[in-house]
Amino acid sequence: MAKRYDIPSDFLQGGRGLAAEAGDTPNLKEFLQTLLDSVAGTFTCAADIAVGDAVYISAASTVALADANDSGKRPALGIVVYKKTSTATSCKVAFLGEVTLSGLTAGATYYLSNTAGQITATAPTPNAQPVGVAKSTTTLVLLPTGAGLVELYAHLTSAYGFIPFDVGDFTLKTGAAIAVFADGASAVPGFSFVDSKALVIRWNNNATLNAVATKKRTPPDCDITSDQTMILHASKIGATVGDAVTFGVEAFNQVVAALHDADTDFGGTTGAMTGNATSKTIQSVSLTLAAANLAAFPASTTYTIKPTDGTLGTDDLCLHGGHIVYKKKLVS
Repeated sequence: MAKRYDIPSDFLQGGRGLAAEAGDTPNLKEFLQTLLDSVAGTFTCAADIAVGDAVYISAASTVALADANDSGKRPALGIVVYKKTSTATSCKVAFLGEVTLSGLTAGATYYLSNTAGQITATAPTPNAQPVGVAKSTTTLVLLPTGAGLVELYAHLTSAYGFIPFDVGDFTLKTGAAIAVFADGASAVPGFSFVDSKALVIRWNNNATLNAVATKKRTPPDCDITSDQTMILHASKIGATVGDAVTFGVEAFNQVVAALHDADTDFGGTTGAMTGNATSKTIQSVSLTLAAANLAAFPASTTYTIKPTDGTLGTDDLCLHGGHIVYKKKLVS
């Protein structure tokens, strides 16, 4: 009959290794010991470190209280799961598997806290290191750690995406196609291949001008709890100081299962171009689109864009395109 090998259930809690038993084969015993050592280890520590504390490696084979607010005390290695006595200067730290704690919220992700040695269900900004996920109110499943993983997580939770506006994406606000630019006293913009090098949407130097329009779908990874920034790139043919052009932007969401005209305008006015910048210099202006007005995928948004009335009197204006910058979310 094959011999049964039981891994002591109190190994992590009681700090035991595997004791040899009669009939054990060395290879199996060594394998089990290696397996257990891969999820927990014994370290030197300060006497005041307690079971349940989050710790980092402070020196060779030594741990101390981890702190998300101190770059020298993160990332956390794991959670202290055993001390022989409360004042012992040796402890066992688990860095994978499950650990027993209290007061957890089942399903919540826990992070290294700005309070030394603690974990929190609220991710600290900007140094969020996930430590584990609560399996229950008393069990935390530890996540793999390490500087590389922490850096990767920080990148994933702070990454930005871009929704481009190319000149070919636009129509006139009336819905008509944009025609070739016609120089003269006209409010209607047109396509122009300026100086035989740059394709743009060009407006004449009228005080009142017509808008162009486009529609963009919200990306699936867009975090609509964070503001977006619309950035437009434009140049002027001329350098009139008084022509410090701004753009008026309209924005309307179209949300699945809602009326297509249900939304109210949440656009606004961009910052101003520098009126006396060297003629033909491409400038960037921006507008914040507030998170409170954003709609999640698969919603789309219709935008209209035009030079603000009264800001263009002498120079012609060329729109080169632009983009919207959005914060990415973790897609589960």
